[in-house]
Amino acid sequence: MKKNILLILAAAAALAGCKVDDIKTYDDLTSSRYIFFDFPRSATGVVDSMEVSFMSYKGAREAVIALPLKSTGYSTSDAQFYLEPVADLTTANASNYEVPASFTFKGGQVADTAFIKLKYSPDLDETPAYLALSLVEKAPFALGPSDSRVVKIKFHNQFVIPVWYENNGFVLSMYWLYTRATMPASGLDEWMYKLFMEANDYPDIPDDATLADIRPYVARLKEYLQEKKAAGTPVLDPSGQEVTIPYGN
Repeated sequence: MKKNILLILAAAAALAGCKVDDIKTYDDLTSSRYIFFDFPRSATGVVDSMEVSFMSYKGAREAVIALPLKSTGYSTSDAQFYLEPVADLTTANASNYEVPASFTFKGGQVADTAFIKLKYSPDLDETPAYLALSLVEKAPFALGPSDSRVVKIKFHNQFVIPVWYENNGFVLSMYWLYTRATMPASGLDEWMYKLFMEANDYPDIPDDATLADIRPYVARLKEYLQEKKAAGTPVLDPSGQEVTIPYGN
């Protein structure tokens, strides 16, 4: 019995002397570094696409687009990461975009942003172009979830209803903001949106903007119309009627 006890104690001592490494989980910030695009998730998974219209950039010939990313793992040092076009998902000409050779993920952060540039050409007035960019697996980063390694960008110079506009029932509220009913709803949509953007000097309104966030822009639209009228150049809709906004004082 004494011999058996000694053997058990010896085994316990041996186990105590062994270093046991914790098994790191994918989300553990001390584990290997995985990089992935950080787009909002929906019921169908990661939304890995976005749409850009040059119409929202005040006639600009170039648009700088922010692509949010995240990384598991942690480092106090800057690290390089890379993006490359996905040929079979890209229809845009190389002259229509500019992607830096490399990007820097700043040290001490688990979230960062890659900026690319889209460039206007006349063909975008009629036909949208698509640019798909994939993260490249290269040290120190491994690739994150398979459904968030590629971002697909559709861009053009056509009217598109922004997410914030649609989410806040902006299309319907135009009948509250603009009392004229002489235009088809679809025409009213596009014409009023362009007027709204012009009056506010083409603001960058986030997709998650609420009606409370948008109200100051509507108030500015009313001021803009009043200024135009005071200057003797009232804003007229395509039917020739003056535009008025029954909002605010």
